[in-house]
Amino acid sequence: MRISFPQRERLLGLAASWRAAAGAKIPERWRRPRLGVGVEVAAAGVRAVVMRRQGPQRRLLAAAHIPIADPAQRASVLDALRAAADAIRFPTLHAPIIATAVGGPGVVVRFATFPAMTAAELRQAIPFEAEKQIPYPLAEVVLECQALAPPRGGRQDVVFVAAKKDVVEERLQLLRDAGLAPHVIDVEPFALANAWELAAPPGSAVTALLVVDARRTLLDLVTGACLRLTREFPTGSAGGEVQAATPDVLDHLAQQLRFSVDYFENQSGQALERIAVTGPALRWPGFLEGLRGAVGQPVESWDPVAAVPAGPAMDPAAVAAVSADLAVAFGLSIRGAAA
Repeated sequence: MRISFPQRERLLGLAASWRAAAGAKIPERWRRPRLGVGVEVAAAGVRAVVMRRQGPQRRLLAAAHIPIADPAQRASVLDALRAAADAIRFPTLHAPIIATAVGGPGVVVRFATFPAMTAAELRQAIPFEAEKQIPYPLAEVVLECQALAPPRGGRQDVVFVAAKKDVVEERLQLLRDAGLAPHVIDVEPFALANAWELAAPPGSAVTALLVVDARRTLLDLVTGACLRLTREFPTGSAGGEVQAATPDVLDHLAQQLRFSVDYFENQSGQALERIAVTGPALRWPGFLEGLRGAVGQPVESWDPVAAVPAGPAMDPAAVAAVSADLAVAFGLSIRGAAA
């Protein structure tokens, strides 16, 4: 039966009245599912994850890791992006929200403590603090801030991020040129913390999260699932590409980790309780055992996608083969599905 416009208006009015009578709460099973697509562009390759969310329920629908033949060539990056888009494409009635991220030297993340203030007052105060801590003119960056927790004792902890405008625009244009329409742009340390949030046990344990690949290591220090410190550094002491867990590499990683943890513990008075590692380095023979020896304390492997069940169309063996590569893309898909 075709519904005329006046009839449709009356039906919509009845639906609105029903929602108001029910406290404007639509049953979860009737809500439209949300699809989030996380796309990470790294030197090692393009990683992409598709997540479906309906209410509190999440499901992994697709995942891909496409190597980049020559990361220095834009055409090679575009080829990998297009291949990743083809690998995760599937029929859907709902448009997905695509989230990507930037990182590296063009992104600066800093933490500070401010007097308790409103969100509007904080946004006005942040540029003055950023001028002291950011090595770029404020006119050249996108500046964002967020309170980490409610104020306590008249003070509040705040994180602020400055991303160079040209870095942000280049990443967005890269995805557009590959036929993808990004809706959200984040920074990689936050995406990693988002991925950990689904795996983090209850409580506020201080955990070091490391994503170790052949060229760089991303480190987040979190309390519970709240980001408190982040750093990025070369995986090898001499830079370049690393393909094995040599003693030099392990000692360098342990030294960088100790440096960051010592700084955090001195500033916060909290002690490190866990170290969780993911990334391609987990496939290097002897890596995890060697890092435990170099650090001198337990180190656990972390599979970021294990926190969400895979859809029936996914091959468990194929997911397991790339799961260690997907932490940032997985965190971005969470952000997309929540947008």
